[in-house]
Amino acid sequence: MSDWVPVFRTGDNLKAELVKTFLIDEGINAIIVNKIDSAYPIFGMAEVHCRRDQVVLAINLLENKYHE
Repeated sequence: MSDWVPVFRTGDNLKAELVKTFLIDEGINAIIVNKIDSAYPIFGMAEVHCRRDQVVLAINLLENKYHE
């Protein structure tokens, strides 16, 4: 996993899925690392990770999409 870097964190699994799908549609390899506690879902985060060589592009795409 050392080649994978978190580019987005949220407490909402659905939002993480939407971000992952957006990145994949843009040609970025993306996965979700779910760190949300299954017993207490208010604790933890879901992280969207991408490959280290795609981090800058992924962050730029997310900033353009979600910070307009």
